[in-house]
Amino acid sequence: MFCPKCGKEISDSVIVCPKCGTRIHDTKTTNKIDKKGMEDFVKKLKDNLKKDKVRNFFKNFKNNKKFAIGALGVLVLIVVVILVSGRKTSINLNDYLSVGFDGYDTVGTAYADFDYEKFMNKYEEKLKWNNSYLKKLERSAENENFTNSFLAEILFEYTTGTPAELLYEYVINAGLLDVRSNLSNGDTVTWEWSISEDSQKEMEKMLDCKLIFSDQEFKVQGLEKADTVDPFSILQVEYEGISPNGSAYLQSNAKDEFESMIQFETDKSNGLSNGDILTVSVNDDNADYLLSNYGKILSPLQKEYTVEGLDEYVGSWNELTDDFKAMLKAESEDKIYAYTASEYAKSSLLSNLSYKGYIFSTLKNGEESSDKYNNIYIIYSGTVSSSDNNFRATTVYFPVEFSNILKSGDELKYSENNGICGSSRIDRSSYSTRGYVNPLTCYREIVEKNRGVYEAECGDGFEAYSSYESITKLSDISDNFKNELKKDAEDNIESYCATLCKGRNLTTSNVRLVGDYLLKAKNTDSEASGSNVYYLVYAVDVIQNEEHTPANGTIYFPVKYNGIIKMSDGNFMVSENEGMVGNSRLEVGNYYYCRISGYMDGTEMYSDLITANRDNYTYEVSDGLKQFGD
Repeated sequence: MFCPKCGKEISDSVIVCPKCGTRIHDTKTTNKIDKKGMEDFVKKLKDNLKKDKVRNFFKNFKNNKKFAIGALGVLVLIVVVILVSGRKTSINLNDYLSVGFDGYDTVGTAYADFDYEKFMNKYEEKLKWNNSYLKKLERSAENENFTNSFLAEILFEYTTGTPAELLYEYVINAGLLDVRSNLSNGDTVTWEWSISEDSQKEMEKMLDCKLIFSDQEFKVQGLEKADTVDPFSILQVEYEGISPNGSAYLQSNAKDEFESMIQFETDKSNGLSNGDILTVSVNDDNADYLLSNYGKILSPLQKEYTVEGLDEYVGSWNELTDDFKAMLKAESEDKIYAYTASEYAKSSLLSNLSYKGYIFSTLKNGEESSDKYNNIYIIYSGTVSSSDNNFRATTVYFPVEFSNILKSGDELKYSENNGICGSSRIDRSSYSTRGYVNPLTCYREIVEKNRGVYEAECGDGFEAYSSYESITKLSDISDNFKNELKKDAEDNIESYCATLCKGRNLTTSNVRLVGDYLLKAKNTDSEASGSNVYYLVYAVDVIQNEEHTPANGTIYFPVKYNGIIKMSDGNFMVSENEGMVGNSRLEVGNYYYCRISGYMDGTEMYSDLITANRDNYTYEVSDGLKQFGD
């Protein structure tokens, strides 16, 4: 069998482990003995052994049925007791006790040993049973006068052995070491006897001996010096993946059995970014096991590692090199030219292509709803025109998208080129193009619509569209910007009138600005395009060139602009240019008319543009238009 505490192989008959002192078997009381009755009897016996009390001793016990004996028997008993007591054997238990030490310095173990052979050689023949004392105990036990007596255990467990064997079995269960593990050379351990006074007296009476013992100290010595080994000398930490979702792997380069037994663990292995600190540890139990079994101390038991070498998503525009930026611009130009060459009509032309800035967006922390961790939009503007005059020349903004820009060591790369973003209709035409005719619309769709998922920065000029304020009154519009709008409106009207008069024998003249309207949205949360509506109203005289026709009159042309805003740099812009609005009937001959843009009646114009929208807008009317309503 093996000790349940230290694992030492021991005999089945051993009661206490000789290495660690753990009690293997527990003896149990099998009989009830009246201890007090025994002690009373012994006391009376000793008292009457005195010469002047012998007569009283016989007188007191001759009529006692329980202890009735003949005078001669009593006398013999007294003589025996006197003789035996006069030659008691003294036994110093400490003479046979030794303590040994196993293991390695700092984690050594202590075990106690009672020298069986030496003890038995000296006392096997010397120790005898006190038969008269045993008989009295046995009679008391039979009468169940004793309870929980130590001697009851002894008498009925070991009566088949010799007195010396009985005492040996008793002694090896009668003490413990105060400390048995994690010992170093020079430490002190103490054997502490656990023999009670009553048990001692009973054993001495039963064997007619004198037990001598005392707690004894032993100095720890002879433990081997353990070698110190750095466990991390065999550890290789490897990193895989893309920051901030990298992973760490612990690779042991063990060369022998001992090294293969070292167990490592880390506080974090996933969701890693370059620069994170990993703490790798060796479990205390693992270190103790290796020290106890291999005699090697692991030190240190903990080490920090800095995560490095992961491919890393670029977090800002400034992290890009000039060469990489130049490459992105060159590829953007290629994308734009290739698109216009393959998709535009033969009469459509792109000119004046120029760089206007960038938008750099990164996925917000905790967001995993997109497979694009970051995006770069390289924005160019160009003039799109038609050689067939299908539409007027228009500035178009082309944002070219690159996704998942990575830094791998010193190299920068992207995983996706998504081409030109957005789609727009060219003002006052049926033609459309990729990109945006309005840069503010470009900003809103790329940045503002994705604020819940992405953080964005703009630069190189495009940041101007990140901050603006809506116009709330006519006086907010600068004269310079109003003149730009007038030029646009007049070009629009001139083109329209030329088309109107063609083939109808009509003439238009006296194009003049009558005034302007400004409608302000009551809902201030509206986007810029819906925050206000601005109208420039022009009057044009139309004349029929044939006699006897009623076509002569005035046409009012309102040119509509949605969302006039003032940029952070002080410049103004329009979110959307709708051109001329309105619809009227123009009589161009007897019983003949045509549908035209604009209004023949100024009051009708005021009703359509102002009165019909009063539930959603407040309004301001310039002096020249108040004749139609205010």
